[in-house]
Amino acid sequence: MPPKSLSYLAAFTDYEQKAPVAPREAFALDRFRRLLARLGDPHLGRPTFHVAGTKGKGSTVHFADAVLRAHGARTLRYTSPHLERVNERLALDGRDLDDDAFDACVEAARPAFEAARKAGEPPTFFEALTAAAFVAGRDSGVDAFVLEVGVGGRLDATNVAEPSATAITSIDLDHVKLLGDTYDRIAAEKAGILKRGVPAFLGVGPGEPGFETLVRIAREVGAPAVRPGAGLGVARAAAGRLRDGRLGVAYAGEVESRRVADGEAPGGGAHQAVNALLAIGGAAATLRALGRDLDVATSAQAIARCPLPGRAEAFDGPPPAVVDGAHTPRSVDALCGLVAAAWPGRPVVLLAGATADRDGAALFAPARRVATRAVFVAPPTPRAADPEGLAAAWRASGGVAEIARGVDDGLELALRRATAEGGVALVVGSFYLAGAARTALRAAEAPRREPTEPRD
Repeated sequence: MPPKSLSYLAAFTDYEQKAPVAPREAFALDRFRRLLARLGDPHLGRPTFHVAGTKGKGSTVHFADAVLRAHGARTLRYTSPHLERVNERLALDGRDLDDDAFDACVEAARPAFEAARKAGEPPTFFEALTAAAFVAGRDSGVDAFVLEVGVGGRLDATNVAEPSATAITSIDLDHVKLLGDTYDRIAAEKAGILKRGVPAFLGVGPGEPGFETLVRIAREVGAPAVRPGAGLGVARAAAGRLRDGRLGVAYAGEVESRRVADGEAPGGGAHQAVNALLAIGGAAATLRALGRDLDVATSAQAIARCPLPGRAEAFDGPPPAVVDGAHTPRSVDALCGLVAAAWPGRPVVLLAGATADRDGAALFAPARRVATRAVFVAPPTPRAADPEGLAAAWRASGGVAEIARGVDDGLELALRRATAEGGVALVVGSFYLAGAARTALRAAEAPRREPTEPRD
């Protein structure tokens, strides 16, 4: 059951669900600041690590949150979207808010929401959640905020924060109708979170799309940049199975002279090593603002143990299945490489779906190097792409495509095909799809995890 207050929040416009592209008037930071002022500016007064990026920002936020907590800091972690329940977006000290706590922070903010509505400035669904998150953190007395940008950066509601550190994990072509149709335009929007005098940790290196724009804006803003080749480097990154059996990358590297010799970062391929180092750098700056020092070994251990639902998350099966919300060609390619490294030589069957703003042919093309067969479904969102069109593009590339009526039916079919081929099922293309498939896979695993009565 969802928290009771979700029905109240549903009255505010949800641009994640209502339309592929939100109008520009949906992004009004001055309006949002007036709402926060009614709440006593709960977003101010605490060290904050603010993270943007096309991919990897969620992982970086989770890693940094784990590092801060491992050093004794109390945290409010704010992420989006959610996989299964809206509560996942707001986490206090590493734990998702339960329904009572979620309802309490929404109720605490409700008078301000209603005042804003009467003034003709109602918040959007995302703004209301963001305000509630700030209230939850303030009222719980946390030491620091760790914030994931929703979309872009410059105009995102989270950009009202006054950060102690920022990070931009990656630049790719995503949300192009809103952010721009070139890497440099997208980079400029994401660089909108950079602040004068605040260290900026960049996961984009020389020669990569958007790099020159990020470095230029950091220089113009006066944000000291730490980036590949200048304070950040990966010496080793080997994707595959980690020591605890999860999928991820074993890595070595450094950030600001802090060296990790034998680290593990779950939940992704080679770039997950960069995200881990960004998290360490951002956490170190946040701890400095708290008057504390960062210990590298403690940080590496926290990252290695960090739960990352829905990010290269493996289910043993049989057959084995992997769930990920990868939704750009580069992230799909990296995910497929990770699966191939973990199960070398085994065929892969996709359960695939996307939102309508994606180029389906380009999105799933990288998967053809590991998969011939795919089952296409519509993710559970009004923005879902027609699976018929996705299947047609897959067939045009020489693959075998089937279409299922829903996620549960599609997952059952993909698992059946993977079993018949002795392969692996891979859920990919949308966070909405990943969440629904994860719910079904966890339900199927539950009986196998339950203890049985001993026999005489």
